[in-house]
Amino acid sequence: MKNEIFNGQRFCNWFKYDIIQMWRTQMKTALWTGLAGLVFYAIVVLFNLVVEREWSGPSLDSRVLVCFIAFTVLELRQTRTYGFLTDKAKGSAWLMAPASTLEKWTGMLLMTLIVFPVLFLVSYLGVDWLLCTIDHTCGESLILGASNAIAEVNTELATQGEFLGWGIVIWFLISSTFLNFVYFLLCGICFKKNKILWGLAIIFVVSMASSALSVVIFGHGGNVDVNITNVEDFRAMMANFSILMTVVTVALAGGVFYRLKTIKH
Repeated sequence: MKNEIFNGQRFCNWFKYDIIQMWRTQMKTALWTGLAGLVFYAIVVLFNLVVEREWSGPSLDSRVLVCFIAFTVLELRQTRTYGFLTDKAKGSAWLMAPASTLEKWTGMLLMTLIVFPVLFLVSYLGVDWLLCTIDHTCGESLILGASNAIAEVNTELATQGEFLGWGIVIWFLISSTFLNFVYFLLCGICFKKNKILWGLAIIFVVSMASSALSVVIFGHGGNVDVNITNVEDFRAMMANFSILMTVVTVALAGGVFYRLKTIKH
């Protein structure tokens, strides 16, 4: 008798089906978002040709900024990845598909937290590396620039007899990314219209409430003194933030599961 809660073979079949459907509707958008660096490169080169009368590609700093903006857009678009679940026709068909809620929830998280970010990063960083290889006016690629920056930080800390521990930094980056992606995923399946606006409005309200609460608790205009005098203090702060974001992400993922169990049309 098959396990009605989670069956490995059934989950694999379901996830393959979900990937095919997402490729038709959302994955191509992630790829196009990853090509934002190429569009930016063309605009900068064209501008320099017209104004400066010379061929010059965008700098490393500007390409980092564009990458951050494009990735933020990808996070916001998670409201649309499974946002169709609030639609009666499409949502009912998806919910009635032959797979358990746990299997659908697991596939949904894998799609949101792994497939889409990886697809974007491979697209964006790959195009950036190719452009920098072909056009040396761009300078270092983002991959090489990040590698050199890490090496410089490690060298500087080594001269001071300190060690940062990049595992904490990576945990912080991953936990913050997962938090944003799961949050907007939950907004997408909770709100029927204006999903991004409602998501941003909630963030604004929570931020205001947190500021007001900090004023009540700590006083001094809500300013909390954070003394970071060495690398160890910095690691401790990063670890605390990472733990908090991990806990919130798990809670939001639980909210996604609850929404799948209770959604009605």
